Formats: sequence, structure tokens, C-alpha cells
Amino acid sequence: MKQISSKTKISIVIITIIIVAGIAMMFIKGINKSIPYSDHTRLEITLNNLEKQKVEEIAKETLGENIIVQTFGDFEDKIAISMNKLEEDKKTQFQDKLNELNEGENVDITETEVGKTKLKDMMTPYVLPIAIITVLFALYKGLKYRKDGFIKMFLTPIVDVVVAEAVYISLYAILRIPVGIYFMPLFASVGIITLIANSICKSNSSEKQEKKEKND
Repeated sequence: MKQISSKTKISIVIITIIIVAGIAMMFIKGINKSIPYSDHTRLEITLNNLEKQKVEEIAKETLGENIIVQTFGDFEDKIAISMNKLEEDKKTQFQDKLNELNEGENVDITETEVGKTKLKDMMTPYVLPIAIITVLFALYKGLKYRKDGFIKMFLTPIVDVVVAEAVYISLYAILRIPVGIYFMPLFASVGIITLIANSICKSNSSEKQEKKEKND
């Protein structure tokens, strides 16, 4: 039976610590989500004669820097401002400044409370494709290297991907990185890169084994 090297043991310990710490952090504090994916307030304004840049400047001046400003509508004639928490006095200041910008006329602001997006809902569209690709790759690897043991060759890439994704999510939880639009594309990339690395490592290992057998 092949012995586990000291480097591999250290790697296993580090990975285990990261995953356990990540799980603990998720239970204690949960996942840190960026504004669009957390409970937030959304203000919608029809621009009409107002300039988007000036409205955005007023928003940052009165509501704070930690906001997200987006234009929407068929003609990009509406603006949405999202923030984690809206204080009434800041909203009043914002309204007053907008009215001044609109030459004293009242600017209608629609306020909406938006609920958070569940992590499960964010991940669902990505998990199935990654799982299918991983299983197909595992079947291919198991058949190609069946002389090394089909079950072992089949399970190795699956375990590698699961561990890599667990470490990825755990690092987000531990470092309190806000989960945003890049979270799931990076999640998918981690899975693909892990499969590529697994394939390269096995290919190099097989080449070394073949050379060793020839020399013997």
C-alpha cells in the first residue's frame, strides 16, 4: 500500500481546517452577500430631464458611497439605487436635493424592500452542469486507467472537485468576501480547473510509471 507523503498529510490537515472553519463561520455569521443578493432597499426614479451622472452624485453625497446605481427601462430612462439600509433623514436629504436639481418640482421616488437571495438558489443553475461534467470525466478516467482500479480512478476526480469547491466556499465565508455576480462563475471555474489539474497530474504520473517500467 502506497504511503502518504508528509506534504500530502500537511495539505490534508490545512484543507480540513479551512473547511471546518468555513462551516463554523457560516453557522455563526452566515455568508456575506453583496447588496443585490442581501436584504436591501431599492429606490427607483424616472429621470425625465435629470442627468444620470448628477443624480448619482447626489445619491452618493446624501445616501453614502456604499450604494449601487443602475439604469433600466426600454430607453434607459429610469435609475435604480440599491443600499443595505436607508435612513429616513438621508432619504429626505436625497429627495430635497433631487427637487432642487429638478428646478423645485417634486421628483417621484419609488421605495421597495427587496429580500435576500438564498445561496442555494444562486448555486442551483451551476451545480447540475458541473456535476454532469465531473461524472462524465470520472467515467472517462475510470475506463482509461482501469488497470489502476476503476473505482479509484472514478472517485478521485469527484472527490477532488467536491473538496476544491468546499474550500472555495469556505474561504468566502472565512474572509467575509461579499458573494456577488462573480461568485458562481468562479465556482464553476474552480470545478473545471480542478478536473484539468487532475487530468494533467494523472497523465504525468502515468508517463513516469511507463518510463520506470521500460528502464526496469
